[in-house]
Amino acid sequence: MADTVIYTITLVASDKDHAKGENVWCHIERTTPVLNTTGVSVQSATIDMTGTTFWAGAGNNPYLDFGTIGRVYVSTSVTDKTAIPITCPSGFSLDNLLPITTSGTGFDIYGYKSTSGNVCTYASTTAQFTITATVVQNYAKSSANVTSSVEAGSASTVSFVNPYLNQVYHVVNWRFGSSSYSITTSTGQSSVSYTIPVSWLTNIPNATSGTATVSVTTYASGGTELGTDTYSFTITAPSSAVPTISLATTRVNNSVPSSWGVYVQGQSGVTITATASGYQGSTISSYTISGGATGTQTSNVFSISVIYSSGTVTYTVKATDSRGRTATASVSISVVAYSAPAFTATEAFRCVAAGTASESGTYISAKATGSYSSVSGKNSMTLQVQYGLTTSNVYSTAVTLTSGTASIIGNGSIDTNYSFNVKFTLSDQFNTIEKILTVGTAAYTVFFRQGG
Repeated sequence: MADTVIYTITLVASDKDHAKGENVWCHIERTTPVLNTTGVSVQSATIDMTGTTFWAGAGNNPYLDFGTIGRVYVSTSVTDKTAIPITCPSGFSLDNLLPITTSGTGFDIYGYKSTSGNVCTYASTTAQFTITATVVQNYAKSSANVTSSVEAGSASTVSFVNPYLNQVYHVVNWRFGSSSYSITTSTGQSSVSYTIPVSWLTNIPNATSGTATVSVTTYASGGTELGTDTYSFTITAPSSAVPTISLATTRVNNSVPSSWGVYVQGQSGVTITATASGYQGSTISSYTISGGATGTQTSNVFSISVIYSSGTVTYTVKATDSRGRTATASVSISVVAYSAPAFTATEAFRCVAAGTASESGTYISAKATGSYSSVSGKNSMTLQVQYGLTTSNVYSTAVTLTSGTASIIGNGSIDTNYSFNVKFTLSDQFNTIEKILTVGTAAYTVFFRQGG
C-alpha cells in the first residue's frame, strides 16, 4: 500500500541567483494533513521547480542538495521541471521527510557545479517548490487471534494477523494473577503457543476458572516497537483438578478383648480418619461419609461407636475443596457376625439319685441346650444351673452343665413338701441370659376306708 504525501518548500533568499558553493535558506512543511509515520518509508520523491532557470549542462554536474533529504540534478537537459527526481547519494535519505510536520522546519539548499557561476536562478527570493513523495507501509502493528478458553495443562495459541508479517516479530506475554511467561518470536512467525502450567491454578484457589491476559507487542525486524495490544482469555481448571484423599481405620474394641484382633458385630466400633489435600492452592472445606455409618464427626475424623452389620462393611468418605471439586475414598473392614446366646431347650423334674423321674424324688434332673456365636472360635458359652425354694430368692451354688446333657442336682435335699425354682444361666463373652423352671411338691395317693 502506497500513499502520496505533499511538501511545500519556500525560499528565504536574499538573491534570486544561486551561485556555486552557496547555501540558500528555506522553509519546508508537510501540506498533507495526516501521515502515519509508524512502519513506513519514502519509496521515491520528485520536486516541481517550475519557474527556475538552470544554467549548466549535464557535463558540468550541476545539482542542489536539499538538506539531508536528497540531491536534485539541475542541468539544462532537464525537460520536465514539474517532476525532477530527488536522488539519495550517501548521507541522504528520503525518510528524513517523515518527521516534517505541518508546522514545518528549515534547512539550507546547497548549490554546486563543476564550473564557476550560478547554478540556477529562482523565480523570486520567496519562490515555492512542491515535493511529491510516495510513502509505502513496510510494517505495522499486528492484531492477534487468541484461544478464548484454555484448560490449565493445555496450550494457549496466539495467531498473528499482519500483511507485513515477514517484516515483524512479536513479544508475547501471558499473565494470570501473579504468574506470567514471555516468548519472543522469530521474524515472520505466524503463531506461538504456550502450555499453561497447572501450577497457575494457585491464582484461583476458590474458583474453577479465571480471566487471564496475553499482551502482544509488535516490533519491526530492525527493533522498532510498533505497539502493544492486550487480549483476555479464560483459564479453567481441568476435570482432573480434584483433591486427593486417603483413609485410615482404627478398631474400637469396646467389650471385645483386644487379643481377639477382630471386629465383632454389635460390639466393636471403628474410627475412620480422612487425610485430604487440595489441588494447586485449593483447601479442603468439608468431609462427608456414607455407607450406613452412624456416629459422630469431628472435622476429618468419623467415630462409629458400634458396628451393627457383619461381613464386609465399606465406608466411603467424600472431601470437597474450596473450588467445589470432590474426591472420594473407600475403606472396607471385615466384621464377624455375632448374636446373643439363646436357650433352645430346657427341662427340670424330680427324680431319684440315679436320675429316674419320680414324683416323690428328692433330686432334680436339670438339662439345658443353648446356642451362641463362636466369633471365629474366639467366643465360648457357659451353662449353669441353680435351685432354690420358690418362696425365697436364695439359690444354691451354681453347677456347670454340658449343653444337652442332664445333670442330677439337689443331693437328696429336694424336700417333697416344697416347690423349687430351677434357674438356668447361659453366658458368653458379651451377654448372660436366664431361664427359670419350677419343680412342684411330691404327689401322694390318699386311701379312704369304707365307712370312714
